[in-house]
Amino acid sequence: MDTTASGRNVLVVDDDPVCLLLLEHVLTTGGYTVATARDSSEALDAIRTLGYDAMLVDRMMPGMDGIELIHRVRKSVSPAPLIIMVTAIGEPIARGHATDAGADDYIAKPFSGAEVLQAIRDGLDRMNESAPEAPVPPRGHVVSLPPFVAVLFVASTGGVPSLLSILNSMPAESRSVPAYYVVQHGPSRLMPEVVRRLEQQSSLHVELAERGTRAYRGGVFVAPGGQHMLVQPDTTKVDIVRGPPEHFLRSVADPLFRSAATAFGRYCVAVVLGGLGSDGTLGAAHVAAGGGMVLAQDVASSTVGSMPANVIKAGLVLETGNPVELGHILACGVIRLAKDLESSRETSIDGPAITVTR
Repeated sequence: MDTTASGRNVLVVDDDPVCLLLLEHVLTTGGYTVATARDSSEALDAIRTLGYDAMLVDRMMPGMDGIELIHRVRKSVSPAPLIIMVTAIGEPIARGHATDAGADDYIAKPFSGAEVLQAIRDGLDRMNESAPEAPVPPRGHVVSLPPFVAVLFVASTGGVPSLLSILNSMPAESRSVPAYYVVQHGPSRLMPEVVRRLEQQSSLHVELAERGTRAYRGGVFVAPGGQHMLVQPDTTKVDIVRGPPEHFLRSVADPLFRSAATAFGRYCVAVVLGGLGSDGTLGAAHVAAGGGMVLAQDVASSTVGSMPANVIKAGLVLETGNPVELGHILACGVIRLAKDLESSRETSIDGPAITVTR
């Protein structure tokens, strides 16, 4: 059977023979073909020569640890497999290190077999998700002017370092111009650490969004994991809804992008950073249709390039670049939009918030 073609080949890397046997049993029972490696060097050789659809890797191993193995796989193996770290180190900061290195998901020991199988199934589904055909929503404009410019980010694997590079590359006078809405793929338990890192390493105030949170200029509002973040129409308030998963995930950016396109119209910038799957493409179509700007990280600088590649392929992106370049592009864009917004406010009388389509 051609297991590679059917997405069923998994390499398990762990120096603990008990854990290795347990994972092999779980995966074999789940219908996967399993190979094992007791150290990172053996695993790297195997994945370079044989190729696998997914790799489960422990963090603490003799010699090369799991973080370094992930770095090397991302750097030297193309296409890279789905990478899931399975480790006894469960602290949020350790999860951040793993996803920064290029892990697509993270499972803490002790784990259940169902948890492992679900993570692999969802990850492979995202990896193999077809690029959507971007719809052509009705073009329109928001009659009621928004209070500020909105910048929307979606990020997945390796997203926090890229996001920090963008924010810290923006000149100080531009950072406080818009409000920032961030969707970082990951479980709810990871999001407080994302908030901590963003606030600690940028000059902006960052908070985990809740239902009713009121956005403001210079604030960064991070979607909680497990729920979708929306912008309430006609207000600057955030709404948090459970909603069905999209792209095999919750939370994702498409619902945020759609709602923000209605609330902010042309005073909206969507930025699609690196990650697995196609989240952001359908939502970016709404942003573009409303007159907003769409930017994307270039594939070369992305830890995983499928998300930006899909939105670029859809023809929605105004400009691409590495994170530092995107910071400069974004700074110029938000300053221009803020000036235009102020000019429009001076020459118009705000009425009710009505989206006019044509």
